[in-house]
Amino acid sequence: MRRFAVGALLLALALTAAAQDVQMNTPDTALPNGDNYTSQSETCHTRTANVMIAAWNDTSELGTLGAMFQSLTGWGYTTDGINFTPAGTLPPPSGWEFESDPAVAAATDGTIYMAALMTNDNKATVKALGVAQSTSNVAPITFGTPVVLNVADPTLQVDKELMAVDTSGGPFDGRVYVALDQGTPGDTQILVTSSTSQSPLAFAPWQAVTPLHDAHYSGAMPVVGPDGTAYLVWARYELQFDTTVGMKFQIVK
Repeated sequence: MRRFAVGALLLALALTAAAQDVQMNTPDTALPNGDNYTSQSETCHTRTANVMIAAWNDTSELGTLGAMFQSLTGWGYTTDGINFTPAGTLPPPSGWEFESDPAVAAATDGTIYMAALMTNDNKATVKALGVAQSTSNVAPITFGTPVVLNVADPTLQVDKELMAVDTSGGPFDGRVYVALDQGTPGDTQILVTSSTSQSPLAFAPWQAVTPLHDAHYSGAMPVVGPDGTAYLVWARYELQFDTTVGMKFQIVK
């Protein structure tokens, strides 16, 4: 009985040690001229049989290059869950800049997809999405040139995309689903698209699943069930005015 208790204690200590947090990105404070104006946030991650990859908002390039930055999407990967390889920022397609909200997802064959919001109008309005496909599924992980997914109305801002890949093994295995919201604060709608080809990567036109000029829709999250059925969930807000705090959103559905 005493041996068993000691063994259990050693196992508990080993599990505790293994569960320690691991730094997966290069700290922004390491920048010589970053000062306190850089940040890293809104992480997203996925895994394959070979690697785990994470992406996040990263203003380190902005802190280093100022207005000349091209990407605010940082990422890295690990093959053992302990040692991460920082990969810098994801290069945007020519004429574009990556802005925020990276999302990553992986297919059954290990192909990894990364999406992030983009702008090409001097940062005035985020109005398109870039989706990049990995060119390798073992380390070192690399990505091809992102595909640009323009929205129907370029005057409207897009926000908070999320992504899922069909890994059901069914007839649509490997299909990539992306959803986001489009509009202006307090007045948005949910759009969704899916890939029509993985080689080369291509997508169908955006499809609106909620009305515009109705409320503020946000947080659209696609997921694929084990039978290949795609599901989409989102929140609906209404913009209200509170005399104590000003404008605020209230979830109504």
